[in-house]
Amino acid sequence: MPTASSDRITIDDIRTLPTITPKQACGVLDMDMDSVLKALRNGELPGFKIGRLWKIPVPKLLALLDGEVTVKAA
Repeated sequence: MPTASSDRITIDDIRTLPTITPKQACGVLDMDMDSVLKALRNGELPGFKIGRLWKIPVPKLLALLDGEVTVKAA
């Protein structure tokens, strides 16, 4: 995870995690929370809800960022 010298989370920081939170995705994607949540609701980012909490599967996010998968059209 980020060190004291850098609060920004990177793709390398999340590679071994099964899921990340929208807050962590904000750092990785350099997006604000509203945009991340909107993208999750619209299916533009992979994710699922457990109760009220969103979780983003890291393997699916990495595949999306690598261009291996496409997202649902908005």
